[in-house]
Amino acid sequence: MNNDLALIKNVLSGLITIYQNATELMDKEREHLIKVDSDKLMDVIKQKQVLANKIKKSEEQLKDILTRNGADTINEFLFFASEKDYVDDIRVLNGKLKSTIDNFRIKSDVNKMIAQEHVEFFTGLLNIYASFFSSANYDKDAKTNIGTQIMSVRV
Repeated sequence: MNNDLALIKNVLSGLITIYQNATELMDKEREHLIKVDSDKLMDVIKQKQVLANKIKKSEEQLKDILTRNGADTINEFLFFASEKDYVDDIRVLNGKLKSTIDNFRIKSDVNKMIAQEHVEFFTGLLNIYASFFSSANYDKDAKTNIGTQIMSVRV
């Protein structure tokens, strides 16, 4: 169990670092979303994918350790481990990881809202642009030309 305590410390510390890096990427992503800089945004997305792969690998390591010790969660593992070993440092790491993930989720939600606003804005622009190519003719007062209306009426 002592070996597994050290492994869990390493995995939790690694996950904290990964999520801190991901949070920093969220800030960059938000900046590029606001500036509508698609090239830099693509770079950030690629970096996020690398971090996502690291998170997946770390979570699998953590799951293996927990399974090996007959636990489903870190808290369950710590409950059994605390009978024999000092585990408060792992509890602190676990709490820090949870707060880091919460911070990441908040920034991710903000970026999602910004991206949705951009999509709606650009969809509106495309609709306006498409309307310029419609068959309706307008006069200087933005009213449909009456001559066009008369000619388009079927008798």
